[in-house]
Amino acid sequence: MDHLLETVNSSRYTPDLRYFSQEEETVLFFDIETTGLSPEKSHLYLIGCAYRQNGTFVTRQWFAEDSSQEFAILESFLDLAKDFRLLISYNGATFDLPYLRKKCRAYQLSEDPLSIPMADLFRIISPYRNLFSLKHLHQTDLERFLGLYRQDCYNGKELIAVYEKYRRSPEPRLLDALLLHNREDIDCMLYCTKSLAYPCAFEGRFQYEDGSCDGKRCTFRFRLEVTVPTPLSVKHKMGSFRMENQSLTVSISSADGTIPYFHSDYEHYVWLAGENTLMEKRLARLLHLTDVRPADLYSCYEAVSVTKALLSDGDKAKQLSIQFFKWLLRVFS
Repeated sequence: MDHLLETVNSSRYTPDLRYFSQEEETVLFFDIETTGLSPEKSHLYLIGCAYRQNGTFVTRQWFAEDSSQEFAILESFLDLAKDFRLLISYNGATFDLPYLRKKCRAYQLSEDPLSIPMADLFRIISPYRNLFSLKHLHQTDLERFLGLYRQDCYNGKELIAVYEKYRRSPEPRLLDALLLHNREDIDCMLYCTKSLAYPCAFEGRFQYEDGSCDGKRCTFRFRLEVTVPTPLSVKHKMGSFRMENQSLTVSISSADGTIPYFHSDYEHYVWLAGENTLMEKRLARLLHLTDVRPADLYSCYEAVSVTKALLSDGDKAKQLSIQFFKWLLRVFS
């Protein structure tokens, strides 16, 4: 077949790219559909992508009616991709990108357009999965957490059967289903960038407002740089936090007039036997200290005195909160 089906539609959503500090015009989102997992034993039948064009994001798709058009859709995508500086995908580092690279080699096409930096939303969000109370982290799981629901009713594996049926009997409704699934993968991926507000927060992109302590816990209040799309609350006996819109509240348990400054990399610390002293393992070795015991996740912290000066020190409150976040990620990993 000589005719290559190509569609262009306005994207339903605009991505939030502040996590990447990247200009919108330089970013290309992409997703592929294939008849199997192995590039040697399957073929590529649909490539979708989204990018900014004339002030708005558009979704472009290339569809192969059969395996004879695989080269054409791959070549068309590569021709477009060469003009961008950042690729964004969902689990593309594991599947999409390696698959496309192997197809490029098979067709002796340049891999240069695929050699620019790539951000995999799955890998960025993965450390937060348990905080989101998600058993799995398929893109549709993240979408539901964010309050998104699709028209499309197929997953990628089920879609293979739809494609095979279309090849035998090319009915418009089957083609519509194939294009819809990929288009929603792309459109919803754009929306899923809003979930990067959580990594932004955990990395300290917030400003201190005020703090207080009631003897049992110290509470710090911050203003988030990036609005979170869905409220998130996590509670633990050592503390808690809540994010909603641009508000962040962190509460850390207090005892004996102190609060813990956590070290999440507890493997690198030891306690000096007979002393209430935490020390880096490398320093203990340098000082030839052998009467030590290893720190664990729950004991690896330093006690920080709660004072008026602490509650008015935004930088210190921010650092305590960031360390608490890092520690929570280890607890919930």
